Amino acid sequence: MRPTTAGLCMTFDDKFVIPWHSCMDIFERYDVKATFFLCWPHMLRQREKRLLRKLSAAGHEIGCHTMSHARINKFMQTGTIEDYLAQEIDPAKAAIEDLLGKPCTSFSYPYFKHRDYMNGHLLERFDVVRTEGALNVGWQGSVVPPEGGRLVKTYCMTDKTGMALPISYYSVRFAHLAKTGGYGVTCGHSTGSYMPKNTRMICTKDDLEVICALAQAYGLTFHTVSELANPASAQQPKAKPVMRVV
Repeated sequence: MRPTTAGLCMTFDDKFVIPWHSCMDIFERYDVKATFFLCWPHMLRQREKRLLRKLSAAGHEIGCHTMSHARINKFMQTGTIEDYLAQEIDPAKAAIEDLLGKPCTSFSYPYFKHRDYMNGHLLERFDVVRTEGALNVGWQGSVVPPEGGRLVKTYCMTDKTGMALPISYYSVRFAHLAKTGGYGVTCGHSTGSYMPKNTRMICTKDDLEVICALAQAYGLTFHTVSELANPASAQQPKAKPVMRVV
């Protein structure tokens, strides 16, 4: 179901499966349906596979974040578009679908390194593609309009703990959404108590709860990224994907 009120799409990148699952109680408490963009699906351990299935069964979305977290700008120095799709996109999408037994319908570029010439190829494979990262200046332009969209930007970061983001960072953005309508796509990485090598990429359970509670206080609802897909756009022939950036 496409969302019809102002809300958030909380997304988390990479392969922090156990930390993500450790926050299930918070997601359930605030009725959050998150999107987890997975990379390195071929390296999943059995426990991680079980937990991903549990997350999916609980209504969360498992999206694609490439096969090896490759930087597209670096990859394309020696590879072609066809190479990128064959090595980084199609096998990762297939691995996720084989694991979950359902379509993988969303994608996010690693490192926020996106290329406009690749978007059409990705929109042939996914309903929604997350492109750019959160901007400190001009973040209002990253709001997905109420009618939805298929190319979406990141509205704000969820790595509150690691980035030492103040509560005002969120209150300003959540108030804007509540006033104007539309949807904000957040981006985070590890959650809970697991500290990644990059110590900026974490949100503890306490900080995650603060973010969720604040969003709820502003009347925002939570949605998966694929719910933002514009149904009219999705019905267009795949050879002519909608390229409008929202």
